[in-house]
Amino acid sequence: MKLPEWTINHITALEDYMLRIDFADGLRKIFDCKPLLAKKIYAPLKDKKFFGSVYLSCGGVAWNDDIDIAPEYLREYSREIKT
Repeated sequence: MKLPEWTINHITALEDYMLRIDFADGLRKIFDCKPLLAKKIYAPLKDKKFFGSVYLSCGGVAWNDDIDIAPEYLREYSREIKT
């Protein structure tokens, strides 16, 4: 079964509130979470240890039951890593 292209296979928290994202179709991107930190729901991510606890959840990424980001959003608003 082929996964949708926006499905995330691997996520890595990087320095400076960035996420490295590997999508099912092989695309690799970097997402900058800093603009989200101003929003109340994402404020807990300012804690770098908590930010680093990111994990895959239903094809997207999450930190707990309250904080997540849809994979479609991450794919659209991140920059491609040139390899």
